[in-house]
Amino acid sequence: MKRKIEMTITLSFMILVLTGCGMTKLDLNDYISYEVTGYDGYGTIQTTFDTDHFEKDAMSAQKDLEDLQQLSYMFALEAAFSYEWNQQDNLSNGDEIKLVWNIDNDSLEKYNLKLEASELSEKVEGLEEIESYDAFFEIEVNVSGISPNGTLSIDSSRAEVPLNYSADKTTGIKKGDVITIEAAAPDGGDLSQYCASYGMLPREDTYEYTVETMDSYAMSLADIPKETIDKMFAEAQDDLTAAFASRSIEDETLQEIEYLGAYFLSLKEDEKLYWGNQNEIYLVMKVTVSNSAITDQSYYTYAKFGNIVNLADGTCSVDYSAATYPSGSFWGGETVKFAGDNDHYYVGYDDLDTMFNHCVTQSIGSYNYESSVEAQ
Repeated sequence: MKRKIEMTITLSFMILVLTGCGMTKLDLNDYISYEVTGYDGYGTIQTTFDTDHFEKDAMSAQKDLEDLQQLSYMFALEAAFSYEWNQQDNLSNGDEIKLVWNIDNDSLEKYNLKLEASELSEKVEGLEEIESYDAFFEIEVNVSGISPNGTLSIDSSRAEVPLNYSADKTTGIKKGDVITIEAAAPDGGDLSQYCASYGMLPREDTYEYTVETMDSYAMSLADIPKETIDKMFAEAQDDLTAAFASRSIEDETLQEIEYLGAYFLSLKEDEKLYWGNQNEIYLVMKVTVSNSAITDQSYYTYAKFGNIVNLADGTCSVDYSAATYPSGSFWGGETVKFAGDNDHYYVGYDDLDTMFNHCVTQSIGSYNYESSVEAQ
């Protein structure tokens, strides 16, 4: 921070002037001192009136007053004058400033005292140039959470000048958001004037911060890498194969599990998530089976995965162990039974339309969806 330049003027010593008929005159300029501090364009003048010496000089001319009379005299002195500068703040080198007196001697006539003062003028000089700085350079913007549900906070503990920083958005942060951060003076006053007291001048009072990297929920099928979908399908194949084998029905054969595409659901932007998943993907599969009563019969099923996240490091995060599937039994649920076969059942759907209604249609009030499944 640059050193402050001070301009101090202390006017001459106190003079009592006695005139004819016992009238005493006091020159108020004899009791004024002032200084200009700060920087060019942001100078401030501070004025001091030497009340002690003024009252001492005024009382020396009134030695015969009783106590109550002295008190009235002091009140009359205080009310008899005032002063002000024509400009006190935002001073620049070369400014001509004036101190103007307002004097009312009527109440002092009975004390044979007259106050007087001429207008003072001064030219401001010697103020240094103020240093400009980036008010946002040392602040740290922190984004946490998963897009589009992130939160933003600002750490300004390392800022060169202690300012208040605020953002126009702190919740519901998503990747790509442009956040406007504003700097303000803690005292609520003018930002430039406040910073000038620290010898600094902010180049800007706002800053646009772009959220470039953060973990993000997948918002479309295109956000999910093919290799991730391949891993999900492999998990589904393993789960379905194991489930089929656990049925302990010797005459059944699982012939094929074919991947047909996916339904993808993403929570709508204006929806609040109180439970459930931010996104869901249904891997749609065609399963072909045979048993002693049927040959090469097919039905449809799905494997659902939720809350798929694209991490900031470029990888995709999925809980492969949390896949869910249709549920049913011989007596009901999402169950397929083939004509001519009264002894077997398969958990799934007879057709894709029924499965689509169950997986997607029931959720379109809260979710956007897309499908890569072609009609069969």
